[in-house]
Amino acid sequence: MDSLDRFVDQVASTISENHCKEGAEASFIFGISGKWGEGKTYFLKRLEPKLVDNGFTIVKINPWKFASDKRSEEHTSELQSHS
Repeated sequence: MDSLDRFVDQVASTISENHCKEGAEASFIFGISGKWGEGKTYFLKRLEPKLVDNGFTIVKINPWKFASDKRSEEHTSELQSHS
């Protein structure tokens, strides 16, 4: 197991433990920032199956897809109504 695998396991565990605490919100959002090519997508692809295995539902939003779409607020409202 390499250091990235250990880090992904640690992040998945931290998210799961904190989300399951009494009084925790039913849903939450987290973000990852970094420069182009620093491995954000790679990291998320490794994290996703671990969260799914822990019972999480993953909703992916590509902001570039809606950047010029005037209906982006409508899409956001629709997602919020399903949570």
